[in-house]
Amino acid sequence: HQSQRHPWRRSRGRAIPMVRPRMSKLPEARRVQIGKLDLVVFTFVDAGDALPMHSHPEGQAHVTFVNAGKLRIHGIGWERIVEPGAQLKFEPGQLHAYEALVAGSKITNVTY
Repeated sequence: HQSQRHPWRRSRGRAIPMVRPRMSKLPEARRVQIGKLDLVVFTFVDAGDALPMHSHPEGQAHVTFVNAGKLRIHGIGWERIVEPGAQLKFEPGQLHAYEALVAGSKITNVTY
């Protein structure tokens, strides 16, 4: 039986629900330079908005401060759910990614 809510496809005689991948978008970014410090405030407008897995070059460590909302921050072999007040330090070359779990999540990255 077909459902309007969940389209189905057939695979080897079994009905399998088709799941459309959710398209995330990049958060809004605002950059401020203060001397040698580079600050970037990221606002994740919608839940699901994400910064994909990335790392920073040699000599560019940074600290992430969670200002608002709730995010999933993860790398290779680790994951943390964070809320306002959380701080995370990333060394150069350390892979990491961010995904907003609620709309309006906001972080500040300070690169030094």
